[in-house]
Amino acid sequence: MTAYNFSAPEMKTEKFERLHLTELGQDLWGFMQQDIVVRSLLVAVHLNKSPATAISDLLLAAYGTANITQTPKSRIESGLTARYPNDSVNINRIKQYIGIMIKVILLTNGCELSTQNASANDPLKVFTNSARYTDSAFEQLRATAS
Repeated sequence: MTAYNFSAPEMKTEKFERLHLTELGQDLWGFMQQDIVVRSLLVAVHLNKSPATAISDLLLAAYGTANITQTPKSRIESGLTARYPNDSVNINRIKQYIGIMIKVILLTNGCELSTQNASANDPLKVFTNSARYTDSAFEQLRATAS
């Protein structure tokens, strides 16, 4: 398992340190390091898709409520609020935190930031915008295969 350093200076995560140290922040950090989540992020990069969109269904399954009358984003927010009543749950801040964790994971895995604030094209509409990443090692491998 890869060791991810959320607080490494080059990751520029200082704006999220306080959230990262909460119970909610630590739970989300643990979730983001699961093999299925990391693999989903990397596959999205290789398919030139939004990494955030690749995990919106996993977030909904892990944290969302069963209330199907709500949007997926509202279901996640309701689930987090119920699970962490002592932590302030601001879904937009949580989504930014998830974006920072995605950055830490992908940069640690050798990916590079290619585009910021691109359309996420998330069918669940959990994420509206997302950064996009490239993996130069994968691109070189793909180029030699064709």
